[in-house]
Amino acid sequence: MHDLAVLKHLIRHRLPDTSPVGLLKTFPGSILLFSVVVSCGLSTRHLSVEQYRPILNRFGLDYDITQKSHVLHIFTPLFVQPSPGIGWKMICMIAFSCVMCELLAGSKRMIVTFFLSDWSATILTSSVLALMSHFNVERATDAIHITDAGTSAAAVGALAAAAALLLPPRVACFAYGLVIIATFTLMDVEEFGPAVVHLSAIVVGGALGRFAWRPYVYPAIHRHLTLPFAKALRLFAHDG
Repeated sequence: MHDLAVLKHLIRHRLPDTSPVGLLKTFPGSILLFSVVVSCGLSTRHLSVEQYRPILNRFGLDYDITQKSHVLHIFTPLFVQPSPGIGWKMICMIAFSCVMCELLAGSKRMIVTFFLSDWSATILTSSVLALMSHFNVERATDAIHITDAGTSAAAVGALAAAAALLLPPRVACFAYGLVIIATFTLMDVEEFGPAVVHLSAIVVGGALGRFAWRPYVYPAIHRHLTLPFAKALRLFAHDG
């Protein structure tokens, strides 16, 4: 059973005072990531779609990364958007997901979750689309050659990790099930590649929150667990 007293104590311990210094001390990772991603987006807001295309081709990627030797491009699309500028919805999504994850998991764990969710989701999506394309699934064949970029997968992964820490385990599993079903349903109306990468990010972020970070955030609840995966991440055990 989820220990609400532990959660309340954790949030009271991590919540900052109202001063700018308090916010900076509590959310340094969120402020850094938010500043970098939003600055990169705003720096291209004056460009037309035609002017932006070379930037997207250089730093974005299509999911056929193995055949085109775009392996290093796994790491760059996170900092550019699929179109010039950056929308307010994305700005709010990045801010909310990073702050929630950092509040519950700590700065180092949030940063690891943010990047690992995006990079792992890209690799998983490339593998899934390549497999489906091999079996001549038309939507996968089309999606694998579309150049993509953006920060939404990283933000979704961070939010999934926060949900795994905030919600009771059974409620979190139920919520993830609903989200996965909804994502599969929306694949008919959403672009196929982004739908798969968002679903992959939810799985990676949720797994990190539940199995890697939760035993450290709630040590009294998980004292009986011996997770080799979590033990390998002891670097983050005392992250405040």
